[in-house]
Amino acid sequence: MKIIILLMLILLLQCYSQNPEWINLTNGDRVYDLLSFKNNLWIGTDGGLVKLNKTTEEISFYNRANAALPDNHIRSIAIDSSGNLWLGTQYNGVGKFYDDECLVFNSANSPLPFDQWNTEIEIDAEGRIWIGSLRWISIFDGTDWASYETDNPASSFTSINDIFFDSRGDTWIGASWGLGKFINNSVTEKYDGFDKEINVIQEDTKNDLWIGTHYDGLYKYDGVNWSLYDTTNSALPANNIYDMKFDEDGNLWIATSKGLVKFNGNNWEIYNTSNSGLPDDMVLSIEIDEDGIIWIGLFNSGLIRYDGFNWKRYNLSNSRLPSNSAYAIAINNQNNVLISMNGTKSLINYNNTNWVLYDTSNSGLLNTISAMAFDNTNNLWLGYEPGKNSWLGKYINNNWTYFNSTQSPLSETNVYCMKSDADNNLWIGCAEGLIKLSGTDWTVYNSNNTPLTSSLIYDIDLDKNNNLWCAVGLNIIYDDEGNPAEIMEGALAKFDGVNWTIFNTDNSALPMNNVGAVAVDSRNIIWIATWHEGIAGIEYGGGLTKFDGTNWHTYNISNSPVTSNTIFDIEVDKDDNLWLSTCAGGLIKFDGKNNWTIYNTSNSGIAFDSQNLVAIDTFDNKWIGHNESGISLFREDGVILTVIKDDKINDINKEFSLEQNYPNPFNPSTTITYSVMKSMHIKLNVYDILGREIKMLVNEEKKPGTYKIKFNADNLSSGIYCYRLIAGNFSDTKKFVLLK
Repeated sequence: MKIIILLMLILLLQCYSQNPEWINLTNGDRVYDLLSFKNNLWIGTDGGLVKLNKTTEEISFYNRANAALPDNHIRSIAIDSSGNLWLGTQYNGVGKFYDDECLVFNSANSPLPFDQWNTEIEIDAEGRIWIGSLRWISIFDGTDWASYETDNPASSFTSINDIFFDSRGDTWIGASWGLGKFINNSVTEKYDGFDKEINVIQEDTKNDLWIGTHYDGLYKYDGVNWSLYDTTNSALPANNIYDMKFDEDGNLWIATSKGLVKFNGNNWEIYNTSNSGLPDDMVLSIEIDEDGIIWIGLFNSGLIRYDGFNWKRYNLSNSRLPSNSAYAIAINNQNNVLISMNGTKSLINYNNTNWVLYDTSNSGLLNTISAMAFDNTNNLWLGYEPGKNSWLGKYINNNWTYFNSTQSPLSETNVYCMKSDADNNLWIGCAEGLIKLSGTDWTVYNSNNTPLTSSLIYDIDLDKNNNLWCAVGLNIIYDDEGNPAEIMEGALAKFDGVNWTIFNTDNSALPMNNVGAVAVDSRNIIWIATWHEGIAGIEYGGGLTKFDGTNWHTYNISNSPVTSNTIFDIEVDKDDNLWLSTCAGGLIKFDGKNNWTIYNTSNSGIAFDSQNLVAIDTFDNKWIGHNESGISLFREDGVILTVIKDDKINDINKEFSLEQNYPNPFNPSTTITYSVMKSMHIKLNVYDILGREIKMLVNEEKKPGTYKIKFNADNLSSGIYCYRLIAGNFSDTKKFVLLK
C-alpha cells in the first residue's frame, strides 16, 4: 500500500504547469474565410482561428498552442449539424473543432490523401464532410473515407478551390483546371469545356451558376449559355474574383483584388480605399449574416464590418506582430526582447511590461531590419536591408543614429549578423565582408585583403579566447546580363585579431563549403550548420557539424536523430543545450552528447515545422521565429512573461487562478478553489487518468471573485484524477489522488 501511495504522489507532482509551455504570437490580418453561426463570426486567418462575438465584440484566438489546431493557416471553415467546426489548413491536414479543442485528421492518422492545401471544406445535406486538397476530393461520413483524384498526376500544381452544392442536388467543383461536376462517384473535369481557374461558385434565385475565376473575370452559366463579365465589358474593377455571396435582396457581393463589388444584375457599385472605409483594396472573403451585415476579410488589413452605412475595422492579431515573417530577434541582459518582421519596416520591443511597436510613422526607422545586436552597454545596433543609403543604425534613449556612405566604408549592403566582443567592438557580417567598428574606427575584412574565400558572412560567434568564428557563404557574382561570372566558395573562418584560419572541404571534415550558421558553447566546442547551394529541405544541406579544435563529427538524417539536414540557426542555452531551427524538421534540442528532443506540429504547440531563428531570454524562454507563422514561445516548465497585452494575450495569472485541492490525497471529498479576475464563462470538469470526463462541476458565467466547490468521490475507486478549469482562451489542469 505504501508503494502505491508513493507512486501516486510521484505522479501527482507531474502536474501541468500553470503557465502554458507554448504560446503562439501571430498576425491574423490576412483573412481567408468567414463563417457566421448564431452569435459568433468565425474567421480563418494566417494566425489561426478567430472568434468574434458579434454582440459583445469580444475576440477569442485559437491556435496550435492553446487549441491544438492542425495548423495556424486556416483556409476554409464549415460547420456540421452538431455544431462542430471543420477547418481546412494550408499545411497540416484538417481539424474538427469543438469546445475550444481540435481533433486532427491527417495522412498519418486517417485515409486523408494529402496534408497540404486543404483549402476547401463543405458539408452536404447528409452531413458528409467534403474536403478539397490539391488534386484530391475526399468525402468523410464520420466513419468511412472515399477519395477521388482529379487532373493529371504529372501536373506541376492542381488545387480544388471550391465545392458547391446547388439547389438541384448537384455537386460542382471549382478547381485550377476549371469547372467540374461530381456525377456517379466520379468527377467530370472541365465541364462543358470550361477550363478557367475557378475560386468560387454561387447560385442565384433563378438557379443560374455564378463562377468567379482567378484571372478571367466573372461567368454566369444558366445550364446552356455562358455570359462573361470582366474589365473589358463591365465596371468590374479586376478580373481576380476571390469570393462571392448573394444577399437576401439578390445582390451579388464580390471580393476582388481591387475592391468590394455589389452587382444587382444591372448596376455595379465599387467600394475601395478611395470611396469607402476599406483600408485595403484586396478583398479575400465575404460573409453575410442573418441581419444582413456584410463581413469583409482583407488581404493584410483584418476584418471589416459594413452595415450599409458604417464601416468598422477589427484587428485580428493576438500580438503586436505586424506580419508573420520573423527576420531577427535580439535580447539584452535586462530581458528586453526586440523583434523585426520581414518586409514591415518596423521593430517590436517587449520590455517585460509592455509591447511597443516602432515603425516609420513614430520613429527614425528607415527600412526593414535584417539583423540586431546589443553591445556591452545595452545600446541597440540595427542592420538594415539595402535601401535609402543607410545600412547600419544605432538606437539609444529614443535617439536614432545612422551610418551611410559618408560615415562608414560601405554605401549599401545587406547585414546578416552582428556581435559585440569583450572590448565592446562591434563585428558586423554582411554581403561585402566582415566589418569591425571600434569606437569611430572602421576595418573591413573581405576576400580582397584576407584569406577569406568569399565576402558573404552569414553568421559570427566568439569563443572563450575571443576568437571570432565566421560562417562564410558561397557567393555567386553575376555579370550585367545576369549570368554567373564568378563563384566564390564559402568556408568556416577563425580570426584571432591578426591571423586567419580557413576550414573547408579540402582541409577539414566539413560536409559542405556553404556555411550558414555557427555557435560556440561554454566548452569552446564549435557547432556549424552547412547549407546546400540554392535548395533547402529535409534531405538537403550538411546537417550539424561539431568541431572541438581537433576532431570533426557531423550529425545528419542518415546517422543521427536529426530530422532535417537544413539547419538555419544554432543557439546555445545556459546548460549547453543546442537549439536548432530547421527546414521542415521541427525545433531540435540536443545536449551535445546523446540526447535529442524534437518539437514539431505532431507532438507540441509549435506554430510550424520550419523556423528561421531561435533566441533565448534570461528566463530561459525560447523565442522561435518562423518565416510565415509568427513567433512561437516555449519553456519546458511554462513560459514566463510579465505580461503580453494590447488586449490580445494576457498573462494567465491575470485572468484566473486554479489552486491545488485540499486535502490531497483525499477520501471521499475535497475542496477545489479558483478565482476569476473578470466576468467570463467557466467550465470545471473532473477526468480520470485516461481523459474520460467523470463529472462537470461548473459550466456557467462567473463574476470576478474567488469560488470554492466541494467534490465528492464516494462512487469512485482509488486512483489519480484530474480537474480542469477552462476560462476564456486559457485552461489549467491539476491532478489529485483519491485514496480509500
